[in-house]
Amino acid sequence: MWQRKALPKIHGFYEQALDGFSTNDVVHTVHYLLKMLENMERIDAADGGEDE
Repeated sequence: MWQRKALPKIHGFYEQALDGFSTNDVVHTVHYLLKMLENMERIDAADGGEDE
């Protein structure tokens, strides 16, 4: 069921969301998002990882 119904919808959604993006655009976007995630993890670790 997942393979047949859900995955094609998910892939279609992302294809539409990335319409107009080149492969290079996507690579750069992922790079910057991962860099931002690393910064967030570093900030969280510096704060002791505690929720306020």
